[in-house]
Amino acid sequence: MDETTAVPPTSDPTAGWYPDPLDDTQLRWWTGQGWSEHTQQHPRFAPPVSAPVAYPSPVAAQAASAQPTYAQPTEYVPMAYSVPGYSSGAYVPLDPRSEPLPGASIGQAFVRFWSKYAVFSGRASRSEYWWWNLIFTVVYVAFLVVAYGLPAHSVASTVVSIGFLFVALAIIIPSYALLVRRLHDANLSGWNLLWAFVPFVGGIILLLLTVRQSDPAGRRFDV
Repeated sequence: MDETTAVPPTSDPTAGWYPDPLDDTQLRWWTGQGWSEHTQQHPRFAPPVSAPVAYPSPVAAQAASAQPTYAQPTEYVPMAYSVPGYSSGAYVPLDPRSEPLPGASIGQAFVRFWSKYAVFSGRASRSEYWWWNLIFTVVYVAFLVVAYGLPAHSVASTVVSIGFLFVALAIIIPSYALLVRRLHDANLSGWNLLWAFVPFVGGIILLLLTVRQSDPAGRRFDV
């Protein structure tokens, strides 16, 4: 096209995009002195877009293509697992108390029993579970011995009986919570505690379940 034979339809013939005099569906670049060979589709005929199209000038486009720039490589950072409690491939419990305490002492078992009074999530080791059962058995036998040695229907006997009743009521919830956590540590559902309400065989089944070794897969019950 002869760059000097036509002028853009405007009183300010500065360089820019103007309707192509040969094709209404596109724009042609006016250099300020004449038409160039650079064309773009006219926005009126372009498909609708969410943002206006900004066309770079041919000079800027040529300068950008002449001197390409490359982004600097970024350091690879391994992504964390999407499973809760995992970070960079290592298991990290969301709550440290959710993990069992293998080899717990009798004092530690006692403290963890009361500090996790109604916590049914997480896990409990065999030592935590059986140390507490030993403590309860000793307390129960002590109450029986004291009550047996007191005169029947005496004030002292009544006080001991009421005291034992309060203790028994106070440990119902944490005892079931501890049982559920022990089942979790063996990678078993806490709903197995319902065996406790089955006469005769229920207690035997729970005994066999609670003596099982810890299973690392039980961490799925941690929070």
